[in-house]
Amino acid sequence: MRLRLLVVEDEFITALMLQDMLAELGHEVVAAVGDAQSAVEAAQTHRPDLVLMDVTLGNGPDGIEAAREIRHSTGIPCIFVTAYSDKAVRQRAETVSPLGFVLKPFSTKEIKAALSGAF
Repeated sequence: MRLRLLVVEDEFITALMLQDMLAELGHEVVAAVGDAQSAVEAAQTHRPDLVLMDVTLGNGPDGIEAAREIRHSTGIPCIFVTAYSDKAVRQRAETVSPLGFVLKPFSTKEIKAALSGAF
């Protein structure tokens, strides 16, 4: 199943790597953005099937807040991609009902498994 995906990642190299992995897996990246406001706007504009969301974003609200707004305004779910797996972050992230978590550093195999498990 080919998915239309939005990548939200504030580290440029990580975003490029993730986009390459997704293309290799046969999915379409409709947009890649690096902050919460751009994520919400891109989700509303492009209506992807799923958002791959970094928890920690550089400026403004974090990925959890962005995912909450996207889910509320569009119904689009997310998978969190994060280096932070501590209990407090995970509990906060669970309030958004994500379809999964992928820990950084990640492999193509881990991304594929998360996407397969989501749908």
